[in-house]
Amino acid sequence: MNCNFLLLVQEIARHEDLMELLIEIDHSWEPVQKTSISDLLQALADQNELFQKCLDKSEKAAEKDEEKLSTIISETHAAVQEALKKQKFHKQKDDITEILKLPLSDIFFKLIRPLRLETIDMSQNGSYSNHYNHGEVASKMAVSQAKMFRLAQEIADLSSSLPCDPTNSIFVRVDKKHVDLLKIIILGSSGTPYAHGAFEFDMFCDDTYP
Repeated sequence: MNCNFLLLVQEIARHEDLMELLIEIDHSWEPVQKTSISDLLQALADQNELFQKCLDKSEKAAEKDEEKLSTIISETHAAVQEALKKQKFHKQKDDITEILKLPLSDIFFKLIRPLRLETIDMSQNGSYSNHYNHGEVASKMAVSQAKMFRLAQEIADLSSSLPCDPTNSIFVRVDKKHVDLLKIIILGSSGTPYAHGAFEFDMFCDDTYP
């Protein structure tokens, strides 16, 4: 990613008369805006947070360019949020009645897309007994630096790459403490024997990953 775009957004956030460029544009304008800059930046900041969580588990530092980009993303997100708060711009929530008037695929995309990737606490009373690989997690003493760095890169990409369609979607949950522990639900694609099914998988990336 070119950091110049993020630096430009930071500059826009410093000017009150330009703030409306960052928020949702009225739907009367054409072509209709799909996603505002502030929403895109929020999604990017969420990916960056996952990236940082992975790196926190590893002693290996990020490459210089990646570390710089991560810092600029955090700074830009903070600057925009502070400017929006200061100027009292509030994101208008989508009216559910208006959303339900959309085609089914658009309804699904609008409501479900933000849920494709999240971090959660999978433990129950300190145990991961609800995960197939709980024994490997309990016995793990050290963390592979190469593995965590690779996971940091790949998990950060998931929120924008996971499919989101009523007949073909994938949902991923990453444990907050052990980012190498995941749960995945795949909705079977239409036209296949797996159509209309929801299949849950427990995934653990051991130290041989990738």
